[in-house]
Amino acid sequence: MSRRKGIIFTILITLVLLLPISLASASSAKVTYESDQALIRDAKVYAEYENVSLTEALERLRLMDVIGDLHFDLLIEEAETFGGGWIEHNPQFNFIVQFTRDGSDTTSRYLKKYPELASLIEIRDANISYQELREIQIKLMDDLESIGILAESEPDIKTGKVKLYVLNQDVVKDIVEKGELTLSKYVEIIVIPRMTELYTDVIGGHEVSYDTEIATTGFGALDGNNEVITTAGHFAYHTGLSDAEYDGSIDLDFVYTPFYSGTGADIAWYDPIGYDVTNRIQDSSSTTRGMLWIESYGSITPGDYIYKYGVDTGSSVGQVATVGYYQDGYSDYVRVNSISGNPLADHGDSGAPCYRGYTAIGSLVGAPYVTNPDPDDYLFYSVDKLSDEYGINVLTE
Repeated sequence: MSRRKGIIFTILITLVLLLPISLASASSAKVTYESDQALIRDAKVYAEYENVSLTEALERLRLMDVIGDLHFDLLIEEAETFGGGWIEHNPQFNFIVQFTRDGSDTTSRYLKKYPELASLIEIRDANISYQELREIQIKLMDDLESIGILAESEPDIKTGKVKLYVLNQDVVKDIVEKGELTLSKYVEIIVIPRMTELYTDVIGGHEVSYDTEIATTGFGALDGNNEVITTAGHFAYHTGLSDAEYDGSIDLDFVYTPFYSGTGADIAWYDPIGYDVTNRIQDSSSTTRGMLWIESYGSITPGDYIYKYGVDTGSSVGQVATVGYYQDGYSDYVRVNSISGNPLADHGDSGAPCYRGYTAIGSLVGAPYVTNPDPDDYLFYSVDKLSDEYGINVLTE
């Protein structure tokens, strides 16, 4: 082989090896070398947990985004029959989809749009659509709230049931017997030791604080023309809607939280008067990354890998367990399960950014007690909803 041909061959091999990273860069002019390095850090964590190569991990993370797009389409366009879907990582990487009828015909139509998912999809039968399950859940929680029963719930798409979490099962049975509440056959009652614990009281690294209360800043955002920084709504509520401090030195003026009464979405935002807010987040003790996109709520899929960084526990990674966890008057939280079996978050992590790659996904809320005896999972609020619900837009540049 001539020296020139040898050089060309070497260049081609190098390009092939770098292809997964280069594709990520080519997908947007905004993606920088730093963004690719952030994705590689995520992929290394995934590769370690799932025992796959770095190349395979990068490809799976990319496919999770494609699966999210398909999941969103099915939720919107096939609501009558779609029973929900989830990602499985072992023993092989699959996307499970469920339908109450015509699953094969429905799926085949969408594979024309998403042909790269053809080998990954497994079709199963569902007894009830996800939309119906959510309607049952919302009505149930509204009824319980009107009666004054403290409860939380989530739709379990794998069993086709609404899991109703209560402190005392006898209380629920009593009001059912009295005719004050009708329970659907799709509801399963589960007793838990306590309701969701909200994180606010442990000192960490980068922080938002007031007196002894500690939380974590989330994402930079725009409130009209004003730059704001998000954190947990219950932090603002528990501190009396007072102004706070960022890293103990920068004043944060409180702007708003829907968590005023303890029954709204658990999110708040503050204005760091005189300081710039950017699209960057801390993702380890020594590195940061910029957010370039926002994950739509409908694209969040059970099985998705979710990364978070909080001032107390630092970096952790988990998998989406449920979309639509109902807690304290708000019905659209997302529950993330621990993969390692260790707690994903603790006090002080409230408000922490939840993300994957350079996509902003959620703001950490707290730990639901559905994994007894010690909670190792957490809930987050989808920041995609900030725009529609409150006119707040997370910064992506």
